[in-house]
Amino acid sequence: MGLNGAVGSLGRALYPSIVVILITALNLPYGVITLGILGLIPAALIGLFPLEETRGDTLDASDTAEALDRENKPRKATPLDRSAVMNVLVLTTIAVIRGAFGQGVVAFLSVFIVQVQQYSFSFGVGVILMIAIVLGVPGQLIFGHFSDIHRTASLAVNTAGQSLSIIFYLYTLSNSTVSVTCLALFGFFTYSSYPVFLSAVSDSVPSRFLSLSNAIVWGVGVLGGNSIGPLIVGLAVGTNLSLLPTIFLTLAIVSGLSTVLVVFLPRRSQLTR
Repeated sequence: MGLNGAVGSLGRALYPSIVVILITALNLPYGVITLGILGLIPAALIGLFPLEETRGDTLDASDTAEALDRENKPRKATPLDRSAVMNVLVLTTIAVIRGAFGQGVVAFLSVFIVQVQQYSFSFGVGVILMIAIVLGVPGQLIFGHFSDIHRTASLAVNTAGQSLSIIFYLYTLSNSTVSVTCLALFGFFTYSSYPVFLSAVSDSVPSRFLSLSNAIVWGVGVLGGNSIGPLIVGLAVGTNLSLLPTIFLTLAIVSGLSTVLVVFLPRRSQLTR
């Protein structure tokens, strides 16, 4: 999970600089069109090299037949029990708050850098944003390993680190070196949530509820929080961009406080698999 997320974070880190380079070199709309064409390449590769064709290489005929037979058998849906519902509710709440904070800041970060910090819109802005994101690459690997050992504790560390990094960033704007370092740490924690939440879910619910629980935490929690984050910041700031530091700080404090919800999650030894 960590390696999978690290590769995705690498692409995410390069994205701001690639966009600025394409738009600067080709102008609108040709830069955006080129970016869209580049985005079609992975889809074409998947079509040319379907992953499912490699499955049978490691199975003999009898194993393949048994696997296909198990897949074709109808499965009875199992509703979540009360304890699983509570654990999923806690994780989903943390994910919504954390996602709204993280994506709300990310969506308006370039505006904050240009309009509030008075940086000129140039390649430098893309580099700053890339720095804020690039540490998500090693972050996925580090938290992937850390989550295998400590699991739900890694969720608390990740969420608290995300909040503290943006708070220190806001209070060190006068020192460009320190503020950019804090921004990089914000990216490190923000874009390392993939292995953290998957491990937290598997550690908080019985295995028979794992797929449904992951769907709820990711679909409602992570994606839902990411969706409403920019909306919350946009509605709060209106046309007064000077409110952005206060809004960022408020969201950071709320997200940091959500860390205490981790204490309501069970230990793995307490679960009935």
